[in-house]
Amino acid sequence: MDVRRGALLLAAAAVVACDAPTVPSESPGYDPRLPLAGADVIYHWPLGHTIAVYAHSAGAPAGFDLPAAVRRANDLWRNALRYREFDIRLVTTPADADVVFHFDTDSVVSVTSCAPPPTGAAGITSACPNTAGTALDPIPLIGGGTGRVKFDVQISASPTRIPNATVFQRIVAHEFGHVIGIGRHSGDNADLMFGAPMVDAPSAADAQTIRYVLHQPAELRP
Repeated sequence: MDVRRGALLLAAAAVVACDAPTVPSESPGYDPRLPLAGADVIYHWPLGHTIAVYAHSAGAPAGFDLPAAVRRANDLWRNALRYREFDIRLVTTPADADVVFHFDTDSVVSVTSCAPPPTGAAGITSACPNTAGTALDPIPLIGGGTGRVKFDVQISASPTRIPNATVFQRIVAHEFGHVIGIGRHSGDNADLMFGAPMVDAPSAADAQTIRYVLHQPAELRP
């Protein structure tokens, strides 16, 4: 997984408002802040938000079920939480999506207005911060129109980068971690958010980190 920076967000963060529940003080397992324009920022969706996800399955290698992998990733990360800080719903069109998952052989949005897309990663999560660095602009739809997509997640269809379904599910779950608020990689290969994920589910440090993030003030909002 590569992390895109500068005018873009990630390359292998108010629709529903609610009061934050009282939670015990907790430190992150590692630094989750996104480096953006010379500053390190916290980003996440508003607490209680249901994230609309479009899983575009065109170009999927045999046995790679993208909608199922996204649902699995959601369940894994929600199991790491103490409260219902977020949920997802799968939608049938990118125009209705907050987040798009797709294979690198077929995209439905264009991030080229932010920065040239990187290559060579098993997974890439991209977004377009506004000029103030306080919110994410919608990513244009390739078919025309603006839509509401704030994160574009590209998964490699190359068997060299993703050789089997186990690695595929790890990459999707790792990128999902970026979508919900972890802007950096862990330096520990026991964590799902390690740059080249080697585990199947969020570790204790991953869980501690996302719980910390979701209860900090967001400096960058989707």
